[in-house]
Amino acid sequence: MNERDRNRQQNRVLEGRRRLVVVQERADWGVTLDTIARGAGLGFIPVQHEQYDFVTPSARADRAGVKAFRALLAEPSTREALVRLGMKP
Repeated sequence: MNERDRNRQQNRVLEGRRRLVVVQERADWGVTLDTIARGAGLGFIPVQHEQYDFVTPSARADRAGVKAFRALLAEPSTREALVRLGMKP
């Protein structure tokens, strides 16, 4: 496993542990995304609005994965799913 994958895995484990201590009532609050909190049956109070952008170097715009991802984002069903999750595409 390379360092990038190891860091991602550690972040997922850490996020799961943070959520778990609240669910187990070993903590009164924690910081997470609203979709994660709702999925765990927890209340959620937003700390601040976050915006996510998809940026790709122009030299990579023609790669199959980038094209597929952009096409997926353009589909109405994807936009509807994002809205259901509370996002504003």
